[in-house]
Amino acid sequence: MSLKPSTEFIPGQQPAEAWQKWRDTFELYVTATELNSKPKEQKRALFLYVIGPVGYQIYETYKFNKEKSEVTAENILEAINTYYKPYKNTTYKFNKEKSEVTAENILEAINTYYKPYKNTTYIFEV
Repeated sequence: MSLKPSTEFIPGQQPAEAWQKWRDTFELYVTATELNSKPKEQKRALFLYVIGPVGYQIYETYKFNKEKSEVTAENILEAINTYYKPYKNTTYKFNKEKSEVTAENILEAINTYYKPYKNTTYIFEV
């Protein structure tokens, strides 16, 4: 059976969600084509080919604790999971009933929460 592999990975506006969807699709492809029964080098090569330039760049720059030739597709999947974990979109709500909303409060909250979460949505309810 010959199946067309997944399209290349494109992070878009919500990279964590896009990555999870791409990974799920790739794992379906692996199961459907019985790729797990193939040599690990073949699975790694196919994964790196299919994921496209964004994923390949992450692979190239990630510091694995073993030689690149020993890295498996599963190792790369976990590395990319780790890479996109900080991008989890989190929403913070600031409610007037909890504290008086002022420009200073808003700026303080943004400075506190914005640094660790680049792709964060802030909702101010007044």
